[in-house]
Amino acid sequence: MPEFAMPGFPEAFRAHTERAHLRPITLALAHVKGPGAAVVYDTANHAFLANVPGEPAPLEPHQVIVFGHADLAEEMARGEVQEATIGELAAALTTQAHAYLAEWADMENLAALGPARRLRAELDRRHYRPHRRACLLGEGARTEFYTSMHAAHLTLAITRPAPREAGAPLQVGLCDLGRRVASWDLPATDEAAKTAAAITQAVNDYRAR
Repeated sequence: MPEFAMPGFPEAFRAHTERAHLRPITLALAHVKGPGAAVVYDTANHAFLANVPGEPAPLEPHQVIVFGHADLAEEMARGEVQEATIGELAAALTTQAHAYLAEWADMENLAALGPARRLRAELDRRHYRPHRRACLLGEGARTEFYTSMHAAHLTLAITRPAPREAGAPLQVGLCDLGRRVASWDLPATDEAAKTAAAITQAVNDYRAR
């Protein structure tokens, strides 16, 4: 069961998200602020907001990332090819965001939200910001993506197993300019600080080569 409660969840949550619209200025701000920025759905304001470096990393369920900076860069490039305006792109991405949030609100996908949230907070303290929105794999399994704010060419992909997979490890992949250069497993425990420290040490070891 998820570690949080919202009145009327998930029906009320989905109803609020479907009324939210991504504004061009929000899209542009998250894009121009560079790696570490994101567009989030803020559950308190029932609105899409830009979360930028210098602010605390967005933590679910209060702020759900719908587009990380890497996602936005790809969508912006696609929009240029299609000769879309920023307003047209914002409308198209609103539809995408609604679909993602509907999937995110599936109770099964929230099963491991607590440990993922705590690890994100610990990584934020170590200057790793979300790079893309989470990839939801079903039954609570998910892959989260981070970028190093000290070396933005380095990105992490961290896959957390479904809670029912007792003993399955946390899988970590490190990419340099998008190419996988290292991968390793860590115990999928809820010791977020210990896990974040181990990840940081592995990245530092790679940078020191």
